[in-house]
Amino acid sequence: MSEWNPKPDEWYIATARHQWGSHWFSDLSNGEQVFVHSKVVPIRDDGHNCLQAGQQIGVRIEKAVKGTEWVALEAVPEVPAKYPATLSGVLTRWNNATSTGFASLPCGCSVYVIAPYGDQNQYDIGDAVMTGGLRHNRGGRTYFTVQNKNQSRDEKVYEEE
Repeated sequence: MSEWNPKPDEWYIATARHQWGSHWFSDLSNGEQVFVHSKVVPIRDDGHNCLQAGQQIGVRIEKAVKGTEWVALEAVPEVPAKYPATLSGVLTRWNNATSTGFASLPCGCSVYVIAPYGDQNQYDIGDAVMTGGLRHNRGGRTYFTVQNKNQSRDEKVYEEE
């Protein structure tokens, strides 16, 4: 039996299986495992660079230094997942002085958020928020606007499907 030696400039098919933080363990079509970090998944127009369990992805790979057999150099979803225009999230970092921070979304994406001009709400880390339209500020940084608090921080934010 000959050893499989994939080339880093060639594309292979994999299936996203299990998420661990910003990392995905995925299975190549030949059954071997590939480690996919979110930083190698391009950010789409809707602000996401996440994968969903069972989603088919095209990957360029190389031999891993440790852990799984292979690591993805680049990963592109075959069919991008669809997300609603308004997303629920939880603030993970917030600065009331600048009205900016980061929110974690149910899909695992962390997005930069900013309160709309004139918003008098005081937000806290752990607050459940709704994020709205994708924007680009003067520096070209992608961010979402925080539309409002959608429930108290003691309530369950994400419903199990």
